[in-house]
Amino acid sequence: MMHIKLTEEDYWEMNKFAMFKLYGKGMLIAVCVLPVAIAIIFRQLDFSWVQAIIAALLCSTFVNVMTYIRTKRKIKKLARESKGILGDHQLEISEQEIRWSNEMTSGATQWKGLESFNETNNYFFIFINKASAHVIPKRSFETEAKAVQFAEQVRTYMKTAHHNT
Repeated sequence: MMHIKLTEEDYWEMNKFAMFKLYGKGMLIAVCVLPVAIAIIFRQLDFSWVQAIIAALLCSTFVNVMTYIRTKRKIKKLARESKGILGDHQLEISEQEIRWSNEMTSGATQWKGLESFNETNNYFFIFINKASAHVIPKRSFETEAKAVQFAEQVRTYMKTAHHNT
């Protein structure tokens, strides 16, 4: 059984990862299309192309930064206001399932019922579905070797479960 203490930042990192995983290409296209559209609008307002491009880059940068900041604030607020997301969690894995608990809830999911396992520099995410995951900060492990062993075990259990279905 491992003990995990989740913070607002942990919850944000999982949501950010899930958003980029789900909408990465669409978000990239939107970030590229927005300045082009704004430049065209400014050009139609009799700005020179140089002025239109500069205005478009400034406006789209502002919009994208504000969207990022607003989204981050909303997700952190959701985590603070929802019971059972932040704080102490227990997680246990076995060949059959992953079990979790906190002061509000507990449960288990068989490996074949999980969506995916992902790793970043600071986290492991065991996705229950495309947008929700067990967040396991790597700081929860005593050593890097134990984190690596955990990841290998999860990958093995998921591969075996998905191979048998």
